[in-house]
Amino acid sequence: MKELFGKYQQPLLKLANHSLGRKFLDIDQKVPKNQKIDFIVPEGVLWQTKKNEYKYLAHIGRPQMAHRLGYALSSLEIIKGYKDKFTKNLFDIGDLNGLLNYAGIDNRFRHSLPQIMLDNYNIEGTDGTCLNNQSGSNWNTCHDFAGGNAPNQGTILVKTSFGGANYYSIYRGFAPTNYTSLAAGTIAELIWTMYCSGTSDTVNNAFGYVQMVGLTTQANGGTGDLLNTDYNKCASVDSPTVVSGKLDTTDASVGWETLTANAAGLIQANAALGGYLLSGCRTGWDIEDETYPASSNNNNVGFHGSGGANTPYADTTLSVAGGLPIMFNVFGGQ
Repeated sequence: MKELFGKYQQPLLKLANHSLGRKFLDIDQKVPKNQKIDFIVPEGVLWQTKKNEYKYLAHIGRPQMAHRLGYALSSLEIIKGYKDKFTKNLFDIGDLNGLLNYAGIDNRFRHSLPQIMLDNYNIEGTDGTCLNNQSGSNWNTCHDFAGGNAPNQGTILVKTSFGGANYYSIYRGFAPTNYTSLAAGTIAELIWTMYCSGTSDTVNNAFGYVQMVGLTTQANGGTGDLLNTDYNKCASVDSPTVVSGKLDTTDASVGWETLTANAAGLIQANAALGGYLLSGCRTGWDIEDETYPASSNNNNVGFHGSGGANTPYADTTLSVAGGLPIMFNVFGGQ
């Protein structure tokens, strides 16, 4: 078992550092919520505090926990060997009974299989930016404009600015998530994860944030190019449904940033299973239709788009109802 823990250390850490994964491991009440676990073995978990001190937690009910992970890891090994024969993420446990018995898996622990799948689904296809730079216009004209400038594919730039002489700029991001391979289950948690390439926060007030919105209605859905007319299709123009928490532009910095889906976001995500979840991203001024201050200011957050380094993704937790499926993706495997 220790060899399997070593081989799958990285996906195990992904499980151990996920909120539902910690519940499955029965350590959610024993490890500080915001504390990242650095190492996991059958006997326990290890983490480093901000004071550079290492702390160790022996698993409560360790034999059961170890059997749970041992069973899942052994199943993963078996499935990898037979993946050419199977095309779905969920399998009937009865199909592999003989192999599992041969591997020495104790039947008593089959009921302990986690009923969740943790995996990442790429933000791809029509991701990018639709923008409107309008000289000589007022805020409402720029905000409600039906057209827009040429879209920018490959960069999800969310921006509101004023360049003087009534020159407003509004950039709206599009971030469709590809769920075409995911048709069954219920999405219990969704975290949009995007790499921030830069940010500006010259006006720091209550509207200085970015937030996910939905659903977008761009002409080509999740698979074609963005059009300049998609500018006013980043959810409702004047009253968009916000589908995540807020990311304050003051707090944003270069590196990975996250936006967690709220209840409305989960409803939209579950309705999109088997297709594309069409989500967008806008600034607080844009969402709340609040006139940006009339001075040379710029508030923006830029995210890397798909197709290159640091491709954005949606960290998705899927709960599976009924039965005892073997979850090939329980550790994010493909």
